[in-house]
Amino acid sequence: MKVIHHIKKLFPFRKAVAAESGTSVVIIDAESLMRGSDRSRQLPAQDKIGILKRLVEFVEKEKVTVVAVLRGQPLRVAEDGGQFRGVTVRYTGVDNGVATFIAGILKKHPHGRMPVVITGNRDVEQAAAALGAPVMQPATFKKAFEQDQPRPQQKPQDRPQPRPQERKQQNRPEPEPLDENERIVRELIDPL
Repeated sequence: MKVIHHIKKLFPFRKAVAAESGTSVVIIDAESLMRGSDRSRQLPAQDKIGILKRLVEFVEKEKVTVVAVLRGQPLRVAEDGGQFRGVTVRYTGVDNGVATFIAGILKKHPHGRMPVVITGNRDVEQAAAALGAPVMQPATFKKAFEQDQPRPQQKPQDRPQPRPQERKQQNRPEPEPLDENERIVRELIDPL
Protein backbone atom coordinates (compact mmCIF):
# COMPACT_ATOMS: atom_id res chain seq x y z
CA MET A 1 0.00 0.00 0.00
CA LYS A 2 1.34 3.40 -0.92
CA VAL A 3 2.23 5.97 1.74
CA ILE A 4 -0.28 8.45 0.32
CA HIS A 5 -3.03 5.90 1.04
CA HIS A 6 -1.84 5.75 4.67
CA ILE A 7 -2.14 9.54 4.78
CA LYS A 8 -5.65 9.43 3.29
CA LYS A 9 -6.69 6.86 5.91
CA LEU A 10 -5.55 9.22 8.67
CA PHE A 11 -7.63 12.09 7.27
CA PRO A 12 -10.66 10.38 5.66
CA PHE A 13 -13.21 13.19 6.12
CA ARG A 14 -11.01 16.11 5.09
CA LYS A 15 -10.16 17.25 1.63
CA ALA A 16 -6.53 16.74 2.53
CA VAL A 17 -5.44 15.55 -0.84
CA ALA A 18 -6.84 15.69 -4.34
CA ALA A 19 -9.17 13.04 -5.70
CA GLU A 20 -7.69 9.73 -6.81
CA SER A 21 -7.38 11.05 -10.36
CA GLY A 22 -5.61 14.25 -9.27
CA THR A 23 -2.15 14.86 -7.95
CA SER A 24 -1.73 14.87 -4.17
CA VAL A 25 0.30 17.63 -2.57
CA VAL A 26 2.45 17.21 0.54
CA ILE A 27 4.29 20.08 2.21
CA ILE A 28 7.19 18.81 4.30
CA ASP A 29 9.08 20.73 6.95
CA ALA A 30 12.07 18.81 5.62
CA GLU A 31 14.50 19.51 8.42
CA SER A 32 12.09 18.18 11.06
CA LEU A 33 12.40 14.76 9.39
CA MET A 34 16.05 14.61 10.45
CA ARG A 35 16.29 17.04 13.29
CA GLY A 36 13.49 15.85 15.56
CA SER A 37 12.95 18.36 18.33
CA ASP A 38 16.45 19.93 18.13
CA ARG A 39 15.98 23.23 16.28
CA SER A 40 18.77 25.15 17.95
CA ARG A 41 21.30 24.91 15.13
CA GLN A 42 21.27 25.18 11.36
CA LEU A 43 21.67 21.86 9.54
CA PRO A 44 24.73 21.59 7.28
CA ALA A 45 24.17 21.61 3.51
CA GLN A 46 25.14 17.91 3.23
CA ASP A 47 22.36 16.92 5.64
CA LYS A 48 19.83 19.04 3.74
CA ILE A 49 20.84 17.38 0.47
CA GLY A 50 20.51 13.97 2.14
CA ILE A 51 16.95 14.83 3.17
CA LEU A 52 16.14 15.92 -0.38
CA LYS A 53 17.51 12.66 -1.79
CA ARG A 54 15.22 10.65 0.52
CA LEU A 55 12.27 12.76 -0.56
CA VAL A 56 13.11 12.06 -4.21
CA GLU A 57 12.55 8.35 -3.49
CA PHE A 58 9.16 9.23 -1.99
CA VAL A 59 8.14 11.35 -5.01
CA GLU A 60 9.21 8.69 -7.51
CA LYS A 61 7.39 5.95 -5.66
CA GLU A 62 4.20 7.80 -4.73
CA LYS A 63 3.77 10.07 -7.76
CA VAL A 64 2.85 13.05 -5.57
CA THR A 65 3.84 16.70 -5.56
CA VAL A 66 6.19 17.45 -2.67
CA VAL A 67 7.19 20.89 -1.49
CA ALA A 68 10.20 20.60 0.81
CA VAL A 69 10.73 23.60 3.07
CA LEU A 70 14.30 24.15 4.28
CA ARG A 71 15.53 26.82 6.68
CA GLY A 72 18.11 29.37 5.59
CA GLN A 73 19.52 30.33 2.21
CA PRO A 74 19.19 28.33 -1.05
CA LEU A 75 21.56 25.45 -1.74
CA ARG A 76 23.53 25.18 -4.96
CA VAL A 77 21.59 22.08 -6.01
CA ALA A 78 18.21 23.89 -6.17
CA GLU A 79 17.19 27.53 -6.10
CA ASP A 80 14.16 28.78 -4.14
CA GLY A 81 11.06 27.42 -5.87
CA GLY A 82 13.25 25.22 -8.08
CA GLN A 83 13.26 21.48 -8.52
CA PHE A 84 15.60 18.88 -7.08
CA ARG A 85 14.86 15.73 -9.14
CA GLY A 86 11.09 16.25 -8.88
CA VAL A 87 10.94 17.79 -5.39
CA THR A 88 10.03 21.49 -5.24
CA VAL A 89 12.39 23.18 -2.78
CA ARG A 90 11.50 26.34 -0.85
CA TYR A 91 13.75 28.21 1.59
CA THR A 92 12.59 30.29 4.55
CA GLY A 93 15.53 32.69 4.36
CA VAL A 94 17.46 33.91 7.37
CA ASP A 95 14.80 36.08 9.03
CA ASN A 96 11.62 34.12 8.32
CA GLY A 97 10.21 31.56 10.68
CA VAL A 98 9.21 28.22 9.20
CA ALA A 99 5.65 28.43 10.63
CA THR A 100 4.97 31.76 8.96
CA PHE A 101 6.57 30.57 5.73
CA ILE A 102 4.49 27.36 5.51
CA ALA A 103 1.33 29.28 6.45
CA GLY A 104 2.04 31.58 3.51
CA ILE A 105 2.33 28.60 1.16
CA LEU A 106 -0.95 27.14 2.47
CA LYS A 107 -2.81 30.45 2.00
CA LYS A 108 -1.85 30.46 -1.70
CA HIS A 109 -3.25 26.95 -2.30
CA PRO A 110 -6.63 26.58 -4.01
CA HIS A 111 -9.51 25.98 -1.62
CA GLY A 112 -10.72 22.40 -1.36
CA ARG A 113 -7.32 20.92 -2.19
CA MET A 114 -5.51 21.57 1.07
CA PRO A 115 -2.16 19.74 1.18
CA VAL A 116 -1.00 17.57 4.06
CA VAL A 117 1.72 19.20 6.17
CA ILE A 118 4.38 16.94 7.66
CA THR A 119 6.21 18.58 10.55
CA GLY A 120 7.50 18.02 14.05
CA ASN A 121 7.38 21.74 14.88
CA ARG A 122 4.46 22.75 17.15
CA ASP A 123 4.32 26.28 15.71
CA VAL A 124 3.96 24.89 12.20
CA GLU A 125 1.31 22.40 13.40
CA GLN A 126 -0.76 25.18 14.94
CA ALA A 127 -0.44 27.46 11.90
CA ALA A 128 -1.42 24.64 9.52
CA ALA A 129 -4.34 23.50 11.69
CA ALA A 130 -5.62 27.10 11.92
CA LEU A 131 -5.80 27.13 8.11
CA GLY A 132 -7.55 23.74 7.96
CA ALA A 133 -4.61 21.72 6.70
CA PRO A 134 -4.11 18.23 8.10
CA VAL A 135 -0.82 17.70 9.93
CA MET A 136 1.24 14.53 10.23
CA GLN A 137 4.17 13.92 12.55
CA PRO A 138 7.51 12.97 10.94
CA ALA A 139 7.57 9.71 12.92
CA THR A 140 4.21 8.67 11.44
CA PHE A 141 5.38 9.61 7.95
CA LYS A 142 8.64 7.68 8.36
CA LYS A 143 6.79 4.65 9.71
CA ALA A 144 4.36 4.63 6.77
CA PHE A 145 7.23 5.15 4.30
CA GLU A 146 9.38 2.40 5.81
CA GLN A 147 6.41 0.05 6.11
CA ASP A 148 5.93 0.34 2.37
CA GLN A 149 9.64 -0.29 1.61
CA PRO A 150 10.50 -3.83 0.46
CA ARG A 151 12.38 -5.66 3.16
CA PRO A 152 15.66 -7.17 2.04
CA GLN A 153 15.66 -10.94 2.04
CA GLN A 154 18.23 -12.49 4.33
CA LYS A 155 20.80 -14.45 2.36
CA PRO A 156 22.05 -17.75 3.77
CA GLN A 157 25.48 -16.24 4.51
CA ASP A 158 23.77 -13.31 6.33
CA ARG A 159 22.12 -15.60 8.84
CA PRO A 160 23.65 -15.48 12.29
CA GLN A 161 26.54 -17.90 12.50
CA PRO A 162 27.14 -19.98 15.62
CA ARG A 163 29.99 -18.94 17.86
CA PRO A 164 33.30 -20.77 17.34
CA GLN A 165 32.72 -22.87 20.45
CA GLU A 166 29.26 -23.88 19.25
CA ARG A 167 30.61 -24.58 15.76
CA LYS A 168 33.19 -27.01 17.17
CA GLN A 169 30.49 -28.81 19.08
CA GLN A 170 28.26 -28.95 16.00
CA ASN A 171 31.00 -30.38 13.74
CA ARG A 172 32.31 -32.91 16.27
CA PRO A 173 30.81 -36.39 15.78
CA GLU A 174 29.26 -38.09 18.76
CA PRO A 175 31.84 -40.32 20.46
CA GLU A 176 31.05 -43.97 20.38
CA PRO A 177 30.55 -45.57 23.77
CA LEU A 178 33.70 -47.25 25.04
CA ASP A 179 33.70 -50.66 26.55
CA GLU A 180 35.30 -51.10 29.97
CA ASN A 181 38.68 -52.40 28.67
CA GLU A 182 39.17 -49.50 26.20
CA ARG A 183 38.39 -46.99 28.92
CA ILE A 184 41.03 -48.48 31.27
CA VAL A 185 43.68 -48.55 28.51
CA ARG A 186 43.02 -44.87 27.64
CA GLU A 187 43.35 -43.86 31.30
CA LEU A 188 46.71 -45.64 31.58
CA ILE A 189 48.19 -44.14 28.42
CA ASP A 190 49.51 -40.70 29.06
CA PRO A 191 49.34 -38.70 25.82
CA LEU A 192 52.45 -36.67 24.99
